[in-house]
Amino acid sequence: MTMVSDAAVPAIALDDGRTRCSWVAGRPEHHFFHDAEFGMIPDVDDLARERVFLACLQRDMPLVEALDVRDAMWAAFKGYDSKTLDALDDAWIAATAAQGGALGDKARLAWLRDVAKTVVATAKEYKDQLREYFLAVRFLTADEQFADITARFPGLTRDDAANLMALAGTVEGMPHERDCWKA
Repeated sequence: MTMVSDAAVPAIALDDGRTRCSWVAGRPEHHFFHDAEFGMIPDVDDLARERVFLACLQRDMPLVEALDVRDAMWAAFKGYDSKTLDALDDAWIAATAAQGGALGDKARLAWLRDVAKTVVATAKEYKDQLREYFLAVRFLTADEQFADITARFPGLTRDDAANLMALAGTVEGMPHERDCWKA
């Protein structure tokens, strides 16, 4: 299991002279994600919804590998549109699994479908914006966030919640600092 929120993930100097978390070392194609998106509450809701699914994928793969299939995820989930997420069904699972790759596991897709339904329901609680949920949950303590996330999203463990909290930047003082890189 790979957790980007693990305290053992140090910041290191990379080839371009910036200091970034070690999980992005050797993967310059993911520097932008690290520098502009990781550890920050997303500005737009489709990116907020994506964070949940990236956290789910991190159960089975490092974040850089989840980012490698980011385009496939956007295509499979039709841009994380709420209506699309709410309409996912067994036919979607079969069609998506038939494409193989990281999304070829039917059991994982069934779980992601269940999570998608919760993402939509959670967004409805927060002015139809999952981003608003992340903005609200950041005022909870880390332990309260763990409890809320694991109770809210089906099948998410404490480790999954830690990954989501790190991806979405909801907890100050987590090992990843928002300004961990320097020019």
